Amino acid sequence: MINRLLPSFAVLLIILLCPVNLSLTCAHFEKALSQALPTLEIDRVYNMTEAGQTVIVNVTLRNVPSTIGCVGWNLKLTWDSSVARLTTDGPDSVAPASGGPSVVLIEGPFLRYAGATLFVATSVDNDQGEAVLACVLLDQRMNASGTGVVLMMNFTIVKPGTTALELGSPSPYFNQSVVADASNRVMDHVDIEGWITEREEGPATYDAVVVMLAFGSIPDNLKWNPEADLNNDSIVDIFDAIIVAGNYRVP
Repeated sequence: MINRLLPSFAVLLIILLCPVNLSLTCAHFEKALSQALPTLEIDRVYNMTEAGQTVIVNVTLRNVPSTIGCVGWNLKLTWDSSVARLTTDGPDSVAPASGGPSVVLIEGPFLRYAGATLFVATSVDNDQGEAVLACVLLDQRMNASGTGVVLMMNFTIVKPGTTALELGSPSPYFNQSVVADASNRVMDHVDIEGWITEREEGPATYDAVVVMLAFGSIPDNLKWNPEADLNNDSIVDIFDAIIVAGNYRVP
């Protein structure tokens, strides 16, 4: 079937008025992975079309230099609880320190390869769609570097749809997730959000979800993502959305 170009205004309305309901894969989004800074990245999961389906979503820390190492991390995760919830009472479930039902959260191997760790689900609120999680190496003489999975999360689909999986600060003192280096300082890094969606993975073009999630942000804002600033003018705005519209085709 010959592709037809969607009118720009239609795509702009989708981006601006429909929260996280359009996803396209794009190489542009991946450029953050090749930057000098380490990245903390959540998986993007497609084709979740039935209520009751479960899926493992990984959080991966990438490109940690051996010269600085990593001894721990602390993050806040938020999602739309009407679309997905953390699976409860599985074989690998963890009881939140704040109380409530156990949920299936598994520490990834990244830090464990370096030594014994303490992994804590500080708080989990499945109704609100948020969790605060942390992990630290017990022997601070050890550290991990390179790339590895730090966390595995089991989600159950409530209804078909799309939800962003957003990384944020576990405390008001930071503007993003916290990764600690071997000197017990906060490591500069880039947070890359993920999602769970009922949609199929789209063609390799600019990613409307990336622009939508960061829309209206400027550097140092919580929502800022340099990969959404497609025209490199230090603000994610209507002009970035126009670029998305100009590159989006449907059957």
